[in-house]
Amino acid sequence: MSNHNWDALVEELNNLKALPLSYSKMNTLFNCPLRYQHQYIEKSERGIPKVKEPAVVGKLIHNIFETCVNRGNTFGFEDDVVDFNRVWASICKQTPLTGKEYDMAQDQKIHAHKVYKRMVEILKKQKFTSIPELQVICTKDLRVVRQAKWPARLLFGYIDYFGISPKGTKALVIDYKTHKKTDDNAETVDVQTRIYGFLIMLMFPTIQTLKIGAAYIPDELVEAPVTFTRENIGQYESYVFDILCKYRDALVTANSIGFEPITSKNCDWCNFHTKCPLMIAKAEKKAARKAKADAKKG
Repeated sequence: MSNHNWDALVEELNNLKALPLSYSKMNTLFNCPLRYQHQYIEKSERGIPKVKEPAVVGKLIHNIFETCVNRGNTFGFEDDVVDFNRVWASICKQTPLTGKEYDMAQDQKIHAHKVYKRMVEILKKQKFTSIPELQVICTKDLRVVRQAKWPARLLFGYIDYFGISPKGTKALVIDYKTHKKTDDNAETVDVQTRIYGFLIMLMFPTIQTLKIGAAYIPDELVEAPVTFTRENIGQYESYVFDILCKYRDALVTANSIGFEPITSKNCDWCNFHTKCPLMIAKAEKKAARKAKADAKKG
């Protein structure tokens, strides 16, 4: 890493007690500083989010994909070796699901199977070897490794799928997404994968071309819209450096004016509703309307 004052930035982030970082941690601060305060600073006790079913189903499908890809990578991707339907049934049986969660999973089964088949086509064509549960870590001294102790970490993340060619010159990253593609979430995926894509290029110096995409399960497709090349590594470094600077600035602002709540579509996923003044006020208004309606009925 060069051309940027990384040492000064790392020291600033360290002084702010912001390390280690992940994309989800930074994104939480951008989306709602109050949630960030409860989750990462005060480490408050978490409640149950208003909408938890999609998260449960998403984790289930991630586990199914991981199992299928890992088995296929070890034993071959033929249908008689990796029976997607059998893996699906087995993991569903092992996972405690409510009736609603099970129904949601079943609704996505056919879409997930089609995405898996599309991935297998790519893997067979490219002869990629996958590295299961790849964790990418950039340490405070700016080394990029697969393992490092927690205090030494600057930035880290998990890769849903990482495949590399036999000669190590080509690679593919796919992020599994169990929701439909929209402009907003596509931009989020793009930022996240660019960060970890840059770190992968540093971790594997033989890679000359790295394609990064997302599998939007309901849309039945696998995309690789972003391509990294070795000669443009400086451009990607600037991109990541700027994002970390943006996070630092947002944290400095929050420390000075307070960690204010922000309402958005992400509120239903938050598990700190009982500590949010906006959500408390919203619940009180709802209760008042219900009481008024009940009084009229009485």
